[in-house]
Amino acid sequence: MRYWITTQWPEYDIKDSSSHACIWVRENGREIIKQMAIGDYVFIYESKTGPCRYCNGEQFCSPTDKNCRICRAKKGKKGIVELRRICSEVQKNDKFSYFSNRKSDKELWGWYRETDLVNQFGKASPSVEVNKVLGYKSGYNLHGFGQNHSGIREIKNTEYKELLAYAHKVIYQEI
Repeated sequence: MRYWITTQWPEYDIKDSSSHACIWVRENGREIIKQMAIGDYVFIYESKTGPCRYCNGEQFCSPTDKNCRICRAKKGKKGIVELRRICSEVQKNDKFSYFSNRKSDKELWGWYRETDLVNQFGKASPSVEVNKVLGYKSGYNLHGFGQNHSGIREIKNTEYKELLAYAHKVIYQEI
């Protein structure tokens, strides 16, 4: 069993929002997501902001759809919000997902693995503590971190235990 951390954007205000139920990567992250295995644990670090995306109020859509509009992300927690377990093989989705106002408008986040929720932390573990455990500067936002800027990084068993212990301290407000 291995341990990982990934960054994800906050939720969007639509019915079919991209919850943290899957780990998504672009083509540049395909090799690292293949290294993950069913049963591995993954911390979800929710960023403070996310890009604008195209949606129709119900689900994400292509900018060419006539009922499509630009949707903004909700304000994120800027910290670890969940611990999940990988429960599927790598899958490809040719429809996911278009963004507005970015160079990657046409770039698909088309590789993913489904996950099961292990623990949802009501209050996020602050980024300062996450950065300390991972060896980053305190103000680092974790955008583009990981192998090939995939947003996924394998973490050591000791880092996993430290992050989990800190998340539990936050839950029980021991800090």
